[in-house]
Amino acid sequence: MDTAEPRPFPRALSRNRKDAPDADGDRAARRAFPGDLFPRWRAARDRLVDAGYGAATVMAYERHAPAIAEAVGPAVAIDLAEAVSIVAARSVRRAAERLPGAALEAVPRLGEAARLRAWLGFVERFAALAPESVAALLDCTGRLLGALDLARVEAWALTGLRLAAGDPERRLRFFTFADPAAERWLRREAGEVVFADMERRLKAYLVALWRLRAPIREPSPGAAAEAWRRASFDHGVIRLPPSFAGFSGPRAEGIFRASLAHIGAHFMYSGAKFPIRDLKPIQVATISLVEDARVEHLAMRDFPGLRRVWGPFHVARASGAVGAPSLFARLSRALFDPDFEDPNGWVRKGRALFFARADDWENPAISREIGGLLGNDLGQLRIQFNFRTHVVEPPYRDDNAGIWDFGDPDRGDPEEAELLFEQVRIERRERDDATPPDHERQGDDADERESARRALPARAAGADEGIPVARYPEYDYATGRARADWTTINEYRPRPGPARRIDRILDERRDIVNRIATLIRAARVGRPERLKRQPEGDALDIDACIDAAVSWRAGEVPDPWVHTASKRRHRDLSVLVLLDISESTKDRLRGGGATVLDIER
Repeated sequence: MDTAEPRPFPRALSRNRKDAPDADGDRAARRAFPGDLFPRWRAARDRLVDAGYGAATVMAYERHAPAIAEAVGPAVAIDLAEAVSIVAARSVRRAAERLPGAALEAVPRLGEAARLRAWLGFVERFAALAPESVAALLDCTGRLLGALDLARVEAWALTGLRLAAGDPERRLRFFTFADPAAERWLRREAGEVVFADMERRLKAYLVALWRLRAPIREPSPGAAAEAWRRASFDHGVIRLPPSFAGFSGPRAEGIFRASLAHIGAHFMYSGAKFPIRDLKPIQVATISLVEDARVEHLAMRDFPGLRRVWGPFHVARASGAVGAPSLFARLSRALFDPDFEDPNGWVRKGRALFFARADDWENPAISREIGGLLGNDLGQLRIQFNFRTHVVEPPYRDDNAGIWDFGDPDRGDPEEAELLFEQVRIERRERDDATPPDHERQGDDADERESARRALPARAAGADEGIPVARYPEYDYATGRARADWTTINEYRPRPGPARRIDRILDERRDIVNRIATLIRAARVGRPERLKRQPEGDALDIDACIDAAVSWRAGEVPDPWVHTASKRRHRDLSVLVLLDISESTKDRLRGGGATVLDIER
């Protein structure tokens, strides 16, 4: 009795289909694969049927191959079946099902058969390196090829593989863009201006403008998605996103400077935090908006040129739908730009209240007073406001988490405050990591080490993994390009080893030990000491010469010891041993069982 499981194919997809009369799919295929090409295409399809990759895989190939053939030629569409087979064998079945559709999606971006073949080759190689992530990579084909050429897509993929360090779960997080590092490296490959490129200049800018040395960092790896889109500050630490979406070139550099200048104004003029207490979310938003305008006017009073820094980003128009996002953007511009006119009554009232208190701008309390009134007015007008989706405008402004006091986190319900301020909060884990400002580094070293630490993938820096202390650029031979911040130096706490290993090495290498001992004994080590009043030497002792001259004039016999000499009278030996203990020292030597590290020891 035959107990084999039946094939998961409908009758229409059996091998007998090659003998069946034209079906709808075959008619489309005959048009795309004319003449002798049609039997070749049908043979490729039948190989997929025989291989047992599933009906969905074969149907995906049948559906998309004709369109690919018409776009870039039938030969590459036929070869696509081989790529599907390779991916199916190396990865999960869903990846094989997704490949034909992803190939058709790639066609208009690649443009020709040779480039599509190169892309298929890349997918095949990727399937061998990260089989669990192939489907995720194919799902974002349009996004990747819309931003990068094929070489840069491959470089981006290699970055994800290396950052994951062989961990399949971390690879999958990267290629599904669940890891913020994926977006950051995508933008860097696309040539966008990113925080890592401007970090040193921004630090100097903050010191030059505000004389502040607050640490500037990217959001921590575990931060919420909102933290990666907007600037923030809290507990003396400034957080800037890796990049500002929609800004490139000089405008990207300008928004980084504008954001940092705005946060510096908060540091200089905001004073004590506002207690959030029982304020409604819409009041929190309006008070924050007024406080932003207040500190900027104080900053522009002291540094008028800041108007040119912030002005280009106030682009709200006095028109459009009357919703909370639009009104907030219009009020922000009205409070910043004296020449901006808006017919909306709420915007006009906010502007009148704000400028009527110009003499009191030094007092932060007016922000709470004016903002509270404006928030109440919006509530009376029944304006719909969703704090979870609220985005502060203009885009250079921070999320305002740093100006609010949520109360003692050990008392009350901290999750209630977190829910209220979810869009503009700094995660409590970041607060725990933040060092008080007066304990932050005064130079660059500590901040450089922190920069290296935060750029690593999220993982616990335990004793086995070491503490990242620095990052350096390195040439990436796989992509033929220099990579910024590609090499990470980790500092490890050494574990005590068996002392008998040292004794054994000394016994086995007695000849080397004797040679080193001889060299040390023969070395003239120690700092030379200058000796005065010597009978001979390489220089005269001035004091001894003066005494000799006095004795001679007095009719006495002068002391002939009038020289100085330099001699080493004490042995002072200091030895620095520098060993290469990188990963490559685990390699074993040819023809022997010893490793490079064994020889170094």
